[in-house]
Amino acid sequence: MAEDHQAGWEPPALIAIATAGLAIAIYLTATHADVVPLVCTAGSLLNCSSVTHSAYSVIPGTSIPISVPGVVWFLGSGLLAWTALLAARSRRPEPNWLRPLHLAWAAGALLVVLYLVYVEIVILHRICEWCTVVHLLVLASFVLTLRRLQGSHGR
Repeated sequence: MAEDHQAGWEPPALIAIATAGLAIAIYLTATHADVVPLVCTAGSLLNCSSVTHSAYSVIPGTSIPISVPGVVWFLGSGLLAWTALLAARSRRPEPNWLRPLHLAWAAGALLVVLYLVYVEIVILHRICEWCTVVHLLVLASFVLTLRRLQGSHGR
């Protein structure tokens, strides 16, 4: 439980990560719908177009781009971090459920990221730079939420 009323540097960092991830996820969703052009490398190994237009670029059994759940995930992560920041600014303790929920939210996304990295490397033999940035943002979110949860047990 986070009893002090200081959010620390992690919630603002998590908000920045969520903002960057949200922007990229929206961009990838727009490129999937051919609303904007996809700007990236089109080589043999680095090839965003091959990845973002593969059968794995949509939620299985649908035509919904996999970036749409990414939009939802980054919105959720940003909202959870914002909740921590607001609690600190109003000098109230964070709700007891906030840090474990944020960690679970990040862990779930990290599992999806591990699957998507597997798809890129093992199945498609192609890597998307935009996707890699999103994957790294999710990993960073996981590490920061884990750090916050561990920090709450030390008080």
